[in-house]
Amino acid sequence: MPGTKAHKTGGLLLTLLLAALISACSLDTLPRAAATSLAPERTPVPVTPTTTTAPLPRPTSVSTPAPTTTRAVPVAVLPATTVNCMVRTDWLAYSVAPGDTLFSIARRGGSTVNALAAANCLSDPSRIEVGQILYVPNHIGGPDAPTMVPDEPVRYYLILPGDNGASAPPVGCEDSIMRVNSGLTRTGVVTEDVAAALTMLFNAQAQAEGPQYANALVGKGLAVASVTLNGSRLNVAIDGNLVLSGVCEDARMRAQLLQTIFQYGGFTDAFITIGGQNARQLFDASGTVPADAVYTRNEAM
Repeated sequence: MPGTKAHKTGGLLLTLLLAALISACSLDTLPRAAATSLAPERTPVPVTPTTTTAPLPRPTSVSTPAPTTTRAVPVAVLPATTVNCMVRTDWLAYSVAPGDTLFSIARRGGSTVNALAAANCLSDPSRIEVGQILYVPNHIGGPDAPTMVPDEPVRYYLILPGDNGASAPPVGCEDSIMRVNSGLTRTGVVTEDVAAALTMLFNAQAQAEGPQYANALVGKGLAVASVTLNGSRLNVAIDGNLVLSGVCEDARMRAQLLQTIFQYGGFTDAFITIGGQNARQLFDASGTVPADAVYTRNEAM
């Protein structure tokens, strides 16, 4: 029937319309997770999270030193006599007098300019001042004091019997006294040089020096105990026991002893003991010589 067919057609269209509406509604009601799952996958880009923190307080009293560059720093080199120099205060003190030079002081004291400059830490030996204190190895006499030359040999004195002053200064009973070189070089320090000269004297065999010589002090058992300098006085202590044996022999012994000691400058008198006894008392038979008596340079010569 025509009406039935049209009714069926309209019903079919209505059904299709309802189905379309139902489909649209179902799509809107799908969960978002399902909808997004249908999108193509993408690799997520990691993002570094940023953390906001409060700024730390900056120290105000601490500063970072700037880097430095190491460079060679030039060092001033002082004169050789003043580098690590210690003044020889164990020597004698001398006050520089008007007209003094280091050379004249050295000559009168038996030293050298170089030795005095080194001992006193003088960077310029040509510059010394009046009143300046210098330390010297020996006593400094006046301008006319005997000159001691340190590079000369150590010497001692022997006797020329019967020479009667023909070859050397006369002494004793028509004898002469002769200076003999030991072969040793002086140090320029009077105490050391006197000790060396006496040691040579007490042990020198006259026959070795020549058949004409005699030594009145050899074989006596004498030895140097000490030689010290106290201002202008030389103190000489000799060990042993010296026995006098007659006027002529005693005069020889005294002359040899005093000439050997007083050949050096740097002192004006000498206190000499032999075996603890004052040598002046020993050689003087008067009994009037005091125990502290000394020999002067004039008496020795």
